[in-house]
Amino acid sequence: MNQHTPGPWYETTKGENNYQSAIAQEATGKTVALTYTSNDADARLIAAAPQLLAALKSLVLSTDGIVSGPESDLCACCGKDYIDEQIRREEAGEDCIYECTDPDCPRVQAMQAIAQATGEQVPR
Repeated sequence: MNQHTPGPWYETTKGENNYQSAIAQEATGKTVALTYTSNDADARLIAAAPQLLAALKSLVLSTDGIVSGPESDLCACCGKDYIDEQIRREEAGEDCIYECTDPDCPRVQAMQAIAQATGEQVPR
């Protein structure tokens, strides 16, 4: 799998009529992307991509998935209770789950964004 060009990146040049920006790698000055829009926010967002990806990875690694307690199995991020699901799985002889699956959970959304950015399989 290909790796992205390491950051940090920055917005560098404006083209004709301010509709083109180059995004370059800070260490080498190598162009990694071109944008064709008058919206500077798009270029800034693209330039911030390596830092955003690194921050999401750190956030996911520093937060727990499902935390078991005496009367509940809660997602440490969104608070969804999985105790009934865990009991059902145990009775059916299935493995317990250790990660939240709620699409509204910020941790799940972060893992999905990481998978999209890296080309990995989206966690289910």
